[in-house]
Amino acid sequence: MTFRDSFPPLGGRIIRIDVRPATKADEDAFIAQLLKADWNAPDSPIRLADDLSLDDVKHVLFFDQARQFLRLMDENKGAPLTPTGNFNRVYVALMLERMDWLRRYAKPLLEGGLCKVINEGDIMPLGVLHGVCEFGKLVHKRRNRVFLTNKARDLLADAQAGSLYRQLFITLFRAFSLDFLSGFQPTPFVQHSIAVILWRLQLVARDWIALNQLPREVFLNAVSEQVRAVSIWPEVEPDVLRGEVLRPLLWFGLLECDHAEDEWHHRGVVLRFRKTPLFDHFLTFDYLP
Repeated sequence: MTFRDSFPPLGGRIIRIDVRPATKADEDAFIAQLLKADWNAPDSPIRLADDLSLDDVKHVLFFDQARQFLRLMDENKGAPLTPTGNFNRVYVALMLERMDWLRRYAKPLLEGGLCKVINEGDIMPLGVLHGVCEFGKLVHKRRNRVFLTNKARDLLADAQAGSLYRQLFITLFRAFSLDFLSGFQPTPFVQHSIAVILWRLQLVARDWIALNQLPREVFLNAVSEQVRAVSIWPEVEPDVLRGEVLRPLLWFGLLECDHAEDEWHHRGVVLRFRKTPLFDHFLTFDYLP
């Protein structure tokens, strides 16, 4: 039995977003459409804007750092790789000089004495940028170097900012493995149901909502069951949701959190999230009960 065939009814309240109250059958039918949706199809029930401008996205962390990542590689006529396919230490050091996001992650490792030198595998955002650009066909390997593709050069133009943002978003959530981001055993149902999670977030994150409330609002029951099965940790559902979905949405400027990421694990901190105006500008859902 596949995931798509196995999901039971959603928990929580029934969302009413039309003149006629949505029925349980309406909601389940829409969920089924989202689970099999082609995000690039013109009749997709989830639609990603293709008209964003540079002004709309230039402040977005992932977009900005991906552009810097690609431009630096182009300036250097490619980037050298180790035999395992990672960037070598010299090139990683160069990226740390140029890219603030990577430098912030590396700083506590160096200052705390955990690392004397930084490898690609030590910096989680670098692994994500490398993987997303590779899966998105923005870079390609040739022998012991990786180079930009012609597609990437076209998308680096200011006029193509919205297209690059859209490409990065789709690649991260559809092609890159979100399990890499959580630290838990794989929970593929989270990624399979990401369109449903995004739809539910659009509805429930209009104002601040606490992290520990969000799993029951956005996870299908089958997703919750799979997530709980991978760990006896009582906070496994909020932690998987935060790592695999909420943090990437922060990177894309679609959510905001009331605490900076370096405060997330402080004692007594209760995290709250809400969507930004860019969320509704970029994502729309064709829900007509």
